[in-house]
Amino acid sequence: MKLLRFLLITLVAGLAALGIALAVVLDSGVQTWAVRRAIENRGMRDGSVGMVAIGFNQTDLKNLVLTDRGIVLTIPQLHAEFPPLAAALSRRLLVRQVMAKGWTLDLRAATRAAIADWLTGGGSASVAQARDFSLLPSARAASSAELPAPFRGIFTRLTLPLDLAVAGANLEGDILLPAAPGVPPAVLHVIITGGGLGVGQEAQFVFRVSAADAGGVVSRVTAEGALSAAMDTPRTFTRLGVRFNAAAFGPKLRQGVKLVADLSATRASAGESYSVVLSGETKPLIALLADVPADGQRPGGTWRVDVADEDLSPFLLGRILPNFDLVGEGQFDADPRGVDLHLSGGLKANLDRLDAIRPQLGPIGAVDILADFDLTRRGNLWRVDRLTAAVQGAQPIFTARSLQSFAFDWTTGELQVANASGDLLGLSLQALPPRWLQVVLPQLDLSGDPVRGEIVGSAHNGAVTLRTLGSLTVSGVAFGTAGHPLMRDLSGTFAAIGDYTPTGWQLQINSLALSGGGQHLLDGNAKFGRRSGGKDPLKLEGSVQVDLPALLAQPGFPGGRVTPSDVSPARMGGLTSGSLAADFTASVGEADALEAKLRLTRVTVDAGPDAVALPDVTADLRVDLSADRRLTFRAPLTLARADRNSDVVLEGALGWGFSGPVFEGTLSGRHLALEDAALLGAPFAGGAKLGLTGTLKLALRQVDWNQFGVSDLAGDLSFSPVAVAVNGIKGRLVDAGPMTLSGQFTYAPEAAKAYSWNAVATVADADLATWWKKFAPDHPSQVEGKFKVSGQFSGQGATRAEAWAAAQGSCALTSTGGTFRLLATEVAPKTNSGNLAMSALRSVASGLGSVIGRHKNGDFSNPADAAVYTAQAVSLINYDQLSFTVERDGEKDVRCRDFALIAPDLRLTGEGKVAYEAGTDFDEQPLEAQLNLSARGKLAAALKYLEVLGPKPDDLGYSASPLPIVVKGTLRKPDTTEVQAALLKIVTARGGDLLNKLLGK
Repeated sequence: MKLLRFLLITLVAGLAALGIALAVVLDSGVQTWAVRRAIENRGMRDGSVGMVAIGFNQTDLKNLVLTDRGIVLTIPQLHAEFPPLAAALSRRLLVRQVMAKGWTLDLRAATRAAIADWLTGGGSASVAQARDFSLLPSARAASSAELPAPFRGIFTRLTLPLDLAVAGANLEGDILLPAAPGVPPAVLHVIITGGGLGVGQEAQFVFRVSAADAGGVVSRVTAEGALSAAMDTPRTFTRLGVRFNAAAFGPKLRQGVKLVADLSATRASAGESYSVVLSGETKPLIALLADVPADGQRPGGTWRVDVADEDLSPFLLGRILPNFDLVGEGQFDADPRGVDLHLSGGLKANLDRLDAIRPQLGPIGAVDILADFDLTRRGNLWRVDRLTAAVQGAQPIFTARSLQSFAFDWTTGELQVANASGDLLGLSLQALPPRWLQVVLPQLDLSGDPVRGEIVGSAHNGAVTLRTLGSLTVSGVAFGTAGHPLMRDLSGTFAAIGDYTPTGWQLQINSLALSGGGQHLLDGNAKFGRRSGGKDPLKLEGSVQVDLPALLAQPGFPGGRVTPSDVSPARMGGLTSGSLAADFTASVGEADALEAKLRLTRVTVDAGPDAVALPDVTADLRVDLSADRRLTFRAPLTLARADRNSDVVLEGALGWGFSGPVFEGTLSGRHLALEDAALLGAPFAGGAKLGLTGTLKLALRQVDWNQFGVSDLAGDLSFSPVAVAVNGIKGRLVDAGPMTLSGQFTYAPEAAKAYSWNAVATVADADLATWWKKFAPDHPSQVEGKFKVSGQFSGQGATRAEAWAAAQGSCALTSTGGTFRLLATEVAPKTNSGNLAMSALRSVASGLGSVIGRHKNGDFSNPADAAVYTAQAVSLINYDQLSFTVERDGEKDVRCRDFALIAPDLRLTGEGKVAYEAGTDFDEQPLEAQLNLSARGKLAAALKYLEVLGPKPDDLGYSASPLPIVVKGTLRKPDTTEVQAALLKIVTARGGDLLNKLLGK
């Protein structure tokens, strides 16, 4: 009795636990939580489900959202009638009804690759595997001793994991297609009804698809069809088929355009058969028929196409196809194990508007292609038994043909030929358009006459050699970029030979001759190649020689912006002759490198009536471009001409900033002639158009400009497209001491005076006499001595020359010892060599010394002696201090202010001006100066004797003199006539009889 009670209690407890478990399992909240966790475990972070209800005989889901690679499936409500418990326990899925309406499959945010991958059921791993050819069955077979199992058909692989039967289905929703260039997104409305899938039945699932407002000439597209299937067991199929009729309607399509598709696969005792037929209203367009024998024979079939773009484009919902008309047929067969594939046939194609596939293909234009081929693939080896292809546009373009059978291993690059001594293939270029090069260089605008010539290929020792027969020729070629012409009217010839081996390839251009506009442009040769596989760089080497005037006459260069009839040396940037030769080697890969030996020779420019020869330039250039696209370079330069040599090194780096290219570099070396610096700046002039900015550090041992020189020059030069600045320039001037310089040159294109500059400079121990001699070697300097010079100047103008000519500013000069000759005076009495006084009055330079000797105690016997002594004293002044400021104003006049000279016996103060005269040298322009004289010592005694000295001396003993000191004339030839006249006037007033006697009156 107790045992029975225990069993009853246990049974009740078990039933209660089972009931509780079933209640939990059948609870909608628990089911919803479980499905959500399953969605998350599948990696669909954006997926969700609103409600899940799984019963004994049906399942309902609400607001189900699944996302994968940009594809979004949204099902507001799904109802399926089937016993889920039986499906799980007995592996039998018997669906009485499945219903879903209002669902959307959104493809608008997905890429084409993602859509294709989703349709094939692949994941990210499958995409990677598809790109790894070593994972393909044939490749694995070629690399493994074990061959794969023979292919027996698709039905042998289409075996379901459980018993399946579907009695009915009712599905209705929309597929949202992505937009295309010029085509808005499209919506396909899809309705699927039917059923009857099961053993011994012919299942029929009828579908209807429609799309409206497709754009263009098509306003509506519809398709009606059925998916049929037959099963011989609950898990295997004997037949699958899809047949549909599609129609496109529009205002210009009248009765519409129709398309019929019939796809079927059938399994029988003899094997499997496949048929894919796409037909238009009047003819089959595409037909593919294939059989897979059950006895292990080779699967094979036929293919045939007779289709044009107009047959298909109405059904693409506004998407644009290239214009094409394809006609061809052939056969194929394969090994059941997938080891080899044989494909043969012929094809004729008319193609146009290929830019609908890729914009880069637009330059090809309309072409006709006629091809005949017989190809066999066995593992990794492709064998070509027959291959001919002819391409023509308005005229024949090129013809390619195989000259013997050959095989090529695409994994190792190995080539096998039947006759190693015979030619492999031939390529005849009847009229290849240069614009086809835009397919690989789309940034170029190309035009010109066709390329013509012959190319043949031969094979030996596993290598292929392509060579030109004679030379290829081009003529009338022009190219540019972004609407700007660069080169025009180019004609030339070149001969080349190329080699390909499994280890790499090489192309050698043996001769290249190019002319432009009827002028010889360049000659050159080059060789480049690369090893196969790995990351080995592309190697280049060669040489080129360019005629510079012909190059500068091209539109892409400063001298080329003229019409051919207007070309002259003066219009070609002033260049009248010159050539550039270069020997180069380069490496292009993850990091690029270039080494070049450059020689610029016999360059002359038109500079008015005479041609000026520029120095010959030799440069050993090394350029490196890192993986992060930073360019570094080093260029030792020699600039040589008959009277001088410059020897410098330009090195630095070029990178990219927010506003464009940025340069940092150094110019160093033993010697630089400043006249040659313009050549060094030429590359930076072109960089200004690209927004080049940067800094150049200077470290030059000697810099010369005409007769001036600076040693140990150092500092920074910074530049941008609108400004150049020198910062902290230091050095030592020849015939002077240390110097500093800072300044800036700017360009504002929107301003009326676009060019402006300013500069601040200091120089110590500048020897003015030495500098004056360099300007006027035939005329002595009016001032001798070493000066400290400091000044600042600026200028503005519509042009560079105008801005320089408009310079204005001030400069302060100070000296602590020297000679002052500006007041040199000559009194010219009647010649009488026997009279010492007469000799003194005749010539200050030759006679006044004797007068001073007679009056060494400061006693003067007459006014003439005092006047002569005064003239002598101011004519040659050995000063102790001299300072003055030079200013250039807006009228281009040069003014001297705050003039102060101190000598043992005199002081001079005052001011002066050199008036500007256009077209006149500075030292020949009008001079006018007014000075004030103070004296002490013997000069004071002479002036006192002449009664032209103030009564009271200053703290240093100098007394002011009212004697007018006026200088006119020019700096080259000062005129002190007024000083002389003043002295003679004083002498006349003090002793007219004596002076008249001395003058012979």
